[in-house]
Amino acid sequence: IDNSDTDTPLIYGDFSGNLVAVHGDFLVPDGLVRIGDNNVTAPGNYKLYVQDGILTEKVKIAEVNSADWADFVFDEEYDLNSTEEVEQFIKENKHLPNVPSANEVSENGLDVVEMDATLLRQIEELWLHVIELKKENELLKNEISKIK
Repeated sequence: IDNSDTDTPLIYGDFSGNLVAVHGDFLVPDGLVRIGDNNVTAPGNYKLYVQDGILTEKVKIAEVNSADWADFVFDEEYDLNSTEEVEQFIKENKHLPNVPSANEVSENGLDVVEMDATLLRQIEELWLHVIELKKENELLKNEISKIK
């Protein structure tokens, strides 16, 4: 432990700069790490609290259960909502089916992996609708060309 110019101290401190640096891994077994207000109690079993947010260049989620991913949309047995069903749901609920409402997110927060899979599901469903509309459009073009 040092506060001088030692090349590789395990812990380095600078009281004048309110700085503590740890050389190597930083471990807090079974503890809660708080950055910012030390009096904040993080909800649930979370082990890291960062006041005012996190800025990073990259985030990688280490584990995604393939059963939770949205590829199931392409199964032949998948029950794709019709555009009419989606329209009705939106009129009644003011948000998309299978997507949490603003109130739900405000109350419960959101899980990044779950939300990414949810958004991917919406994109995949949209593509299925686009493909169907393209087929319908081609049929209509053929019908029109027969009339001419």
